[in-house]
Amino acid sequence: MRSESQAGTNVAGIVGMVMVLIATVLSPTGFLGVTLPFLMVLGFGGLIVCGVSLAWLPRWPGVVGLIVGLVCVAGWIAFFGWAFLHVRNSAIALGLSIGEHGQMCMSAIALTEAAESQRTSTGGAAPSVVLTKVDAEYEKDPWGHPYRYMVTNTPRGFTFLSDGPDGVSNTSDDIDILTIQRDGMFSLPPMSGAAATQPSAVKGAATDVRDREFQQSD
Repeated sequence: MRSESQAGTNVAGIVGMVMVLIATVLSPTGFLGVTLPFLMVLGFGGLIVCGVSLAWLPRWPGVVGLIVGLVCVAGWIAFFGWAFLHVRNSAIALGLSIGEHGQMCMSAIALTEAAESQRTSTGGAAPSVVLTKVDAEYEKDPWGHPYRYMVTNTPRGFTFLSDGPDGVSNTSDDIDILTIQRDGMFSLPPMSGAAATQPSAVKGAATDVRDREFQQSD
């Protein structure tokens, strides 16, 4: 029987180790634009290949890949545990369930994307936002009330509001869904046009969704 030093190249072990190393190094969220789900598939695939490669000599590439891969998986578990607790605490602070919080975050992404694509020629927030490309499920909050669009003097220049469980505007249970978005684990679409480099100075009043369009009131 050949010893480790006498053995040739264990291609499977090297391939598996490289897969695991890539998944580990690129795991920080958004690093180089590589999504975490893809990296998880790559990492678990690398662990399987490393395990199979132990049937051949030399075994060190597979052993190294398994050790690094297990450390990476432990990091993923810790990250998802932290993310769950972060979102849960944010939801509890707002009196929401995790499901309601997630639904509002997804609505924030869809509505913000629509508003960003309809900025004025000068880059300011549009006075009204047409929602023909937004799924109907994202137009209403968890209590079935339409979100309200508001032009503001914030850097983004606009926001979307939920009237909360009571369905009444300007009460204590109103929720700015772009604000809770920052507290969650979802990323809003980037600001576009002039808004990406300077804050808007426009203020306005919030309005409801009517016929799949947000209208800014006078």
